Amino acid sequence: MSQEDRAQEQEIMEWERNNKVRSQKTYSPTDAGYGPEWCEECGAVMPELRRIDGRRLCTACQTMQEKQRR
Repeated sequence: MSQEDRAQEQEIMEWERNNKVRSQKTYSPTDAGYGPEWCEECGAVMPELRRIDGRRLCTACQTMQEKQRR
């Protein structure tokens, strides 16, 4: 397999990983899965949309965590 083919394959895999369909589950404030008021990593105020999705980290901390995994 050529370098170009490998690069294209890697690009496709990364695109699929970044654009996979996310769960449509949303939470209301009374649900157990509703996200915390504060980011568990840095303590910043969590945006309401992230809380509804049940997220535990703010966008900045989530991004940093994803970059560290790579």
